[in-house]
Amino acid sequence: MEISKAPAEYALLAEETENDFHGPMPITEFFDAFMKTKDDKKPPKRATQIFKNIPRVGKFEDHFKDAVEASGICQKLRFVNTTDDLDADFKRKPDMVAYKRSMQGGDVTDFELMELCIERKPETKDPFQDLAPSATSGDTNTVLHRSQEATMNRGQICSYAGLQLSAQNRFFLFTMVLLGDYVRFIRWDRAGAIVTERVNWRRDPTHLIMFLWKFNRFNDVQRGRDTSLTKPMARDIKRAKKAFDERARFLARLLGEDEETAQCLYSSDATFHQFCITDDDTHRKHYFIASKPHWQSGSPFGRATDGYIAYDITRQKLVYLKNSWRYLEDGIEKEGATYRLLERSGVTGIPTLICSQDILGQDTRTHEYSSKEWFCKTTNPPRRHRLHRLVLGDIGRPLSQFRSSKDLVSAMHDGMKAHDLAFRLARVRHGDLSAGNILISDSGKGILIDWDLAMILPDVDDQGVDTQGSTTKWQTGTWQFISAARLMDPDSMRHELRDELESGLHVLLYTSVRYRASHLTVAQCKLLKKAFIEHFDSRSDTVQGRTSGGHGKYEFFQVTGPSAFSQDGLEKFLSEPHASLVETLRRLFVPLYSTERQLKLIPSMEQSRDAALEVLKTSDRFIEIIEEHLEMDGWTENDVSDELRGCDQFFTEARGLIFAARRNSLLRANV
Repeated sequence: MEISKAPAEYALLAEETENDFHGPMPITEFFDAFMKTKDDKKPPKRATQIFKNIPRVGKFEDHFKDAVEASGICQKLRFVNTTDDLDADFKRKPDMVAYKRSMQGGDVTDFELMELCIERKPETKDPFQDLAPSATSGDTNTVLHRSQEATMNRGQICSYAGLQLSAQNRFFLFTMVLLGDYVRFIRWDRAGAIVTERVNWRRDPTHLIMFLWKFNRFNDVQRGRDTSLTKPMARDIKRAKKAFDERARFLARLLGEDEETAQCLYSSDATFHQFCITDDDTHRKHYFIASKPHWQSGSPFGRATDGYIAYDITRQKLVYLKNSWRYLEDGIEKEGATYRLLERSGVTGIPTLICSQDILGQDTRTHEYSSKEWFCKTTNPPRRHRLHRLVLGDIGRPLSQFRSSKDLVSAMHDGMKAHDLAFRLARVRHGDLSAGNILISDSGKGILIDWDLAMILPDVDDQGVDTQGSTTKWQTGTWQFISAARLMDPDSMRHELRDELESGLHVLLYTSVRYRASHLTVAQCKLLKKAFIEHFDSRSDTVQGRTSGGHGKYEFFQVTGPSAFSQDGLEKFLSEPHASLVETLRRLFVPLYSTERQLKLIPSMEQSRDAALEVLKTSDRFIEIIEEHLEMDGWTENDVSDELRGCDQFFTEARGLIFAARRNSLLRANV
């Protein structure tokens, strides 16, 4: 599959991260905040004239790295011109990168090894802008330069930062952007990126030299690396690889594939790391070995979840290890603590927690500067994040890898049942029902995972009835599966059980359409894709700059609904009970989005809005409908997921390209 879809990814990242860049930070303040060293040792005096004399003609990148070498300011680093060399895995090529001089390797791009990424752009295509001289603060200004070229350039450097953060298990990183005679420095963490004002390095290279001088003298921790990861012993790597191979063959048998061509679950020996996790509850140390992640986020910002299939050295079995940058906010508990609460309360249908740990001392720092005068205000101010690691005893496989559509619906039932039990027994609302958060276990059962946005609600007399809205001050969820009502009103913090149940329906529709429509004609598939994108991805900006959406979902819940997702439309590629299930669940929500006059047009649509709200105070009817349809005759047998058949025709939108690149890098490394 072709994964070098750079323009599409850059445009997407620029759009999705425009609220995550903050500045322009005065450069002296940037150095004081982030570039402190143990002493005030100065760089060689010759460096100033060497940088002033960098030729304007010829290959600039070669001239620049020669100047760094001649100046003696980076004796621990080796600079490489990578303008013509794509990273073997990710198909990206920054203009220059710096590696540790001790690292062996050629003049190539390698996101797993680079210490510093340097990108060069024309001054007129600067991704950012400084405050006007007349501006007294950043309140009514933006740090973003919004021309088309500048926006694409911002997406490009965002892509590089996201790759480096994920490939290296970093807490934060620095990058440098050269803009003709000017330069900006950027510090990235999962809460946002702080961008400096730009300074003229040709006229006065002091700041450029000082940045490189200090960065060269930084140790791994000061450069943002997670030094808790260590190199495993060779014997442990050997044992882990044996367990991975056995798992790969098991999955091949389970999915009816050839064991000899089973997908390898690890890369080269050099990619293996050992994780030491000290459990927050028992304080016991646990050791795990993992190769490359099997799931990574494409963005440098946010929760940035990385998922590994890992080898438990003590138990000598495979487990699931998750890194996630959690929000440090009232109302959201540590995910490990939430799992413990669910287990104590007797909730089933969730994975078994082995251990979990908050990684202290490396919280994000971007939020610390949001009150500064220079800080251009954004719609969503940065929030403090902390890395949280947990290990689960159940691995499972994605919901998209169902062996039959009935297996898919059965797993959905189990996931929604676990969701209901969590609400009834532990007063926990999941907060992020999505297609990625329900797994299929090796026994075919559904498992509800990713409780990192869960909300613990106050106790009430009737444990099965939802009377509480959201306890948080922000919206949570995955865009494609958030309820229409919440998307259409982005300023509302309402988040009730009915919103979560609606998310469950969107998960079912998404997975059913995306992974079972491959045998339609080209014309039919084209129309279905259009409806699919409108339903799950439509969005627009409000006057206040807040992103709203949900129009496609709103249309889905009109009395008649869009023809593509009507029962007749769905029966073109789904069995009758499958299509009927979607339609019957849809009707639960129609009264919430329709007027009484509209409801009267359909004789069978007897339910009023008040009656619908009453039904959706519990999960009972939602789950009952799924159970009734699972008992029906007419389910197609062996209608395996299109993903397993290698014909996922909906894997074409930009929002899938980032994940495609990460996933494909693992597969390529196994060759």
